[in-house]
Amino acid sequence: MTVGYKQEKDVIRLRMRRATYKADDGRIYVLITNNLKISASQVARIYKYRWMIELLFKQIKQNFPLRYFWGDSQNAIKTQIYCVLIAQLLMWSY
Repeated sequence: MTVGYKQEKDVIRLRMRRATYKADDGRIYVLITNNLKISASQVARIYKYRWMIELLFKQIKQNFPLRYFWGDSQNAIKTQIYCVLIAQLLMWSY
């Protein structure tokens, strides 16, 4: 025996904002945000900083792969990760 039923769809409404930003090099960026209180330049700055963090982690994964850890404790793993971050930042400074 099969029982059929009609399921109501839940409708979720989101308030989104489209922010357009023109960079110094002339490129135009279109960004979507749900923060309606800050300016378009602040939205662009947040996206730029987030992208810089993404690139940092991408470089760390490529240049310093953590194939094995020097120790088993939480402190040893944190120390190894901090060493990788410091080495990456030193490489950026040159």
